[in-house]
Amino acid sequence: MLRRIQETLSIYKDLPRDIYFIALSRFILGLGNFIIPFLVLLLTQKLGYSEAIASTFVMIVMTAFMIGGVFGGKLADAFGHKNIMVLGELIGGTILFVCGFFPEHHYLAPALILIAYLFGGASVPAGNALAANLSNTSNRSAVMSLSYLAYNVGSAVGSLVAGYLFWYSSSLIYWGNGLASVIGILLVAWFVKEPKYTKPMPTPEREDLELEFDPEQDAEGSVWQVLKERPHLWVFGIACTLLYIAITQMTVLAPLYMAHLFGKEGAVVFGQLMTIACVAVVVLTPILVKVTHGQSELKSLSICGGLLAGGYLVVMNFDYVPVFFFAWLILAAAEVLLVTNENVYIANQSPRSHRGRISGVINTIKNIGMLPAYVVMGIMVQGIGYSMTWSCIIAIAVLSSLMLLFMSKRQHSSVAAVQAH
Repeated sequence: MLRRIQETLSIYKDLPRDIYFIALSRFILGLGNFIIPFLVLLLTQKLGYSEAIASTFVMIVMTAFMIGGVFGGKLADAFGHKNIMVLGELIGGTILFVCGFFPEHHYLAPALILIAYLFGGASVPAGNALAANLSNTSNRSAVMSLSYLAYNVGSAVGSLVAGYLFWYSSSLIYWGNGLASVIGILLVAWFVKEPKYTKPMPTPEREDLELEFDPEQDAEGSVWQVLKERPHLWVFGIACTLLYIAITQMTVLAPLYMAHLFGKEGAVVFGQLMTIACVAVVVLTPILVKVTHGQSELKSLSICGGLLAGGYLVVMNFDYVPVFFFAWLILAAAEVLLVTNENVYIANQSPRSHRGRISGVINTIKNIGMLPAYVVMGIMVQGIGYSMTWSCIIAIAVLSSLMLLFMSKRQHSSVAAVQAH
């Protein structure tokens, strides 16, 4: 058993030293992830806002995070990915720490949270680009998944701690989140070096293609010119948006559905399901990354869409709690495939000179598509009922799966055509 675990985790051996410091930083950031999971409760229970206003403010924070990502991507390509990642997270963490001195101020606390997550959003595309620059096509999947795994382990512990701190002291929520952000990002500032670009060594299956065209080579012009030359990235962004709309229903539509089925016990059931999902994500991440190693990211993401459709089909047709546990394992596997392959594909298809901006643009497409989903789901449930609403989500998952499968087949045909020459 121990040997199998070691074999599964072997994908994380012999990675660049900088990657381990980034993973440790992500673990600390996850450990201090106190505010976002409890933001609605902070606004309603501590600051006295209504649920409607609190929900609206959450959407405003998400919009600010998205805007920060757009500007952060542009700044990262201009001034260095590490520099903007560190600066954005450092400013955001400092503002959250300051907020701890005004934890229940009716106006100042929300304003500081909004500004903090604007800067926090700026660090995301910069961080994605930095991780991509520190990796290559052969180890990029392991690099991205290690950061994801580290953050999830930290976040699982952090959310548990935040639950105990919530009623004890609001200040500790802000101070803990702010301090974790500062400590985590200082590790990157001190121990991670911004790499210089060198043309990656082609792997055997990609050698002929890379001799023809290296998608990671620096490019000239604006991000819009680069994206115009890579229309597949637009299609990819739309397909990933559909996947995220589907997977978000684990925390948007699912709790409403559990309350519909089980009444007051619905919250308890949903809490158990999310616990299962958190544990499953941690366990499944290294397993799925190892199993899908060597498989194209597009094919893995297509499978993700199929798993989402299958998981929600189970949820829609059964009202037996143990069956829901099985469905959530399927959905957790889909989440792992989505998060560990999305950024890998973007990095592999983006010139190093534009990675921050391209990541910012695709994240913006994704967030714009997801924002209305929070409101639309409630309207759909009232208008057409849960069964039809779940059917629509399943259709979205299937559509995204087919889009990605088509892209995968087309990519395979392109590689075959180049190799034929």
